[in-house]
Parts: sequence; structure tokens; C-alpha cells
Amino acid sequence: GNYPPSKDEHVVMMRDLAARFSLCEIPWLCLKGNHDDNSIHGAVNGTHICRPETVVPDSVQYEILSSHAESYPNYHPAGKNLLYGYLDAPDTRFILLNSSDVPSIIEEDGTMRYNAQWDNAYGGAQLSWLAGTALHNAPEHVIFLEHVPFDGIRHNESVRIGEDALHISSENPDFPYDIRADFSGAVHRVPARIAGHCHYDAVTYDKAGFLSITTMPAGRKISGVYPDDAGILYEREPYSAKETAMDIFTFSPSRKMIFATRYGSGVDRKFPLL
Repeated sequence: GNYPPSKDEHVVMMRDLAARFSLCEIPWLCLKGNHDDNSIHGAVNGTHICRPETVVPDSVQYEILSSHAESYPNYHPAGKNLLYGYLDAPDTRFILLNSSDVPSIIEEDGTMRYNAQWDNAYGGAQLSWLAGTALHNAPEHVIFLEHVPFDGIRHNESVRIGEDALHISSENPDFPYDIRADFSGAVHRVPARIAGHCHYDAVTYDKAGFLSITTMPAGRKISGVYPDDAGILYEREPYSAKETAMDIFTFSPSRKMIFATRYGSGVDRKFPLL
């Protein structure tokens, strides 16, 4: 199944989830995923076109699942109602991205042009924040957390790179951006980018040389459409410890390793850093 089809039921579910998280004795943060705004239930005849009355706005999602983090001294939200930010730990910055950052454009017939269930993107404001704020004066290590893997997102840009400067621009009217950043000064290392969404465990090095890890999330009877790197398609056993799947990641700079400890269906993994 999916989330409740009713927008009101969806909001109740999110508030229940936040109430349960609030019982934790440690800080908690949420990433926006492509199911989280309920737009899947607004799709018109199986298309990407969406009925806006079904969609939970980012402002409501922020109020329920993100506003509490404003009190965390080491968390820095990008802004009110923006579902991305960064968390600082000793020598490491964790940058939380919103991979469903599509514009809310209402067509003449009252439908939305983009459906965040299927149309994923990083908007210009988020990319400017990433280059100019999140990566500015960052500590030695930077780890990206995202729902949809970054290299799976559309981008149509011209790139001009100087010795320590970056300029990326796009004239796409729905996805405009003009990003300028100066990376001179401190050297940052990116140990990994960690994502979910794909419903299987995999690890790759992308075209930029970054370690990209996907983790099998909770949800279906089986892990997804594709087997993991080991060729295994994990079965879910209802009402058992293997009904779901969750990874706890541990980053060890001294050992140059990232560990993923699996609870539920699947296995533990470890990733050596280059």
C-alpha cells in the first residue's frame, strides 16, 4: 500500500510520527522523500499531472517534522519552511537535501505542472544555498544525505570552472539558477553521499568520484524491483523482525570507513573510503 489517500489522514499520520519521534532522547531530523507530500494520490489518470488539493504543502511538512529542530544548536535549517539544512558534528558536516524540490506551478486548468512523487529536482535556491552557505566554512568532512540519489536528478546547465571558483547557470524557466561560489581556503573531503528511494542496497562511485550509497528502505513485501549488489532480492515477512529495514550509519575518519548496521531485512555493510 501507500500513505493514506486523504490529505487530512496523511497529516494525522505525520503528526503521529512526529509524536513518536519526540519520545527519542536524541535529536532527530527528517529528509523529504517523494511520497511525503501525498502527491501520488493526486495524479490524474496515471500521469505526472497532479490535483493540488491532495498535496501537503512544504510549510505544513516543515511545521510537523522540521520546526522542532530550530532549537538544536548544531542544526542550521536553510530557512523557514525549507526542507533542507545542515548538522554539524566534530570535524564533519551532514548536509540534508530536499530531492523533491520542484516548483508549485498551477496550470490554467487548475492542475499542478509537476508531481513531486515522480518529478524530482533540486531548485535554484537550494543549489545556491548548498554552494554559498552549506559548503562555506565547512569542517574537514562533508557527508550528503538525500532521498533520491543526487546523480539521478535532471540538470541542464552550462559550467565554467576557475581555479577555486564555480559558476553554474540554467535558463530553464521552471528550474532557473545562477550559482556562483568561491571554494578557496579550507579543503573539504566528501566521504559519501547516502540515499534511499531505490529499494535496494547498492554502492557506486559516481562520475565525480564520490562514494554513493543507497540503502533499502522500509515499505514493500520485497525490497524492490531490483536485487542488491550481491544479487539478493530480500523477502519481507509480515509481522516479523524482517518486515522492515533500517540502517544505522557510522562514520570513522580514523579508520577511513563507513559502516552500515542493518536492523530488519538485509545485512550489515561496510565501505572503505578512498
